[in-house]
Amino acid sequence: MQGRKRSREAVESEVPTLNFPSPEQYIRTNTKSRPKPSKSPGLEIQSSPTSINEAFPNTTTRPHNDTTNTATPTHPIKMNDMYSQPAVLPDENRIIPTIHLVRHAQGFHNLSVENESFPDPDLTPLGEHQCSDLRAAFPFHSKLVKLVASPLRRTIHTCNLSFGGPGMLYPIILLDILQEVSNSPCDTGSSKEKLLEEFGDHDLDLDGVRDDWTNKGKGSVFEPTVEALTARAKEARRKLKEIAEVMEGDIAVVTHGGFLHFLTDDWEGIPSGKATAWTNCMRRSYTFEECPDDETDVRLVETQESREQRKHNAKPLTLTERRELKAAVQAKIAPYLHINA
Repeated sequence: MQGRKRSREAVESEVPTLNFPSPEQYIRTNTKSRPKPSKSPGLEIQSSPTSINEAFPNTTTRPHNDTTNTATPTHPIKMNDMYSQPAVLPDENRIIPTIHLVRHAQGFHNLSVENESFPDPDLTPLGEHQCSDLRAAFPFHSKLVKLVASPLRRTIHTCNLSFGGPGMLYPIILLDILQEVSNSPCDTGSSKEKLLEEFGDHDLDLDGVRDDWTNKGKGSVFEPTVEALTARAKEARRKLKEIAEVMEGDIAVVTHGGFLHFLTDDWEGIPSGKATAWTNCMRRSYTFEECPDDETDVRLVETQESREQRKHNAKPLTLTERRELKAAVQAKIAPYLHINA
């Protein structure tokens, strides 16, 4: 299976029962290919749908090179176009945008600690099925006006398979500030050149990705420290709010389990010994509110529908309770997220 076409062709071929490769087998020299493991009793994968229409019923799909959708602007709307316009707060006659946050589907690195040595890994076949399930269950496809993702390959593939369709949603806006927390190989992305080679410039907007976005060393924007992560989560909230307001509609954002806690500032429900409360392909929806104690920041507030669909009906914590929980939880999960002191 060719890496370049996986996001569009995965649902059109049958998925055999698979065995997952060792790190030595997996590490690839060409982004266009990956190992084809043999049968294993460890993880039974059901056959994929035989066609894209069977996989995604009642959904209009966009062929890879189809730019004829009547809803598509005369030129693709890219991130720099948005920031050339002043962001306007919604008035009573405008739709208040909702942001649908999603953790990426299962990747090969999620299968074992050893697999965290895989560089910028693919989704597993189970991960691809998780995307199909999310696509079928997501109730707001008609409200989406834009797609946003972390620039890692697993988040791009999850975004394509879960939400791809109408031409107006493309190109996917990639934001380097949405990348995962650690500097492990599995959480370090590919170069912009490799991403363009695999996905094409029609499907990706890389204006929000720095040339050195894979540098997570000391002193960098992406250094895995609580201070740096808190700062880029704040920047990410502001940029996502700008995108949603300019587009005047809902946006879907695919990012990572660890970073989602910094982005939402929600630290509830993390199981003991785990790094995140977000399961693979979990979706939660939020609206934006002004931050009461920081006029340069915005808050994400989970919608009632979102809390109900994940059966989280407990009363939301107060701001003071959130701060107390945050400090305690960050100290506990730091080793699992490889956050530096």
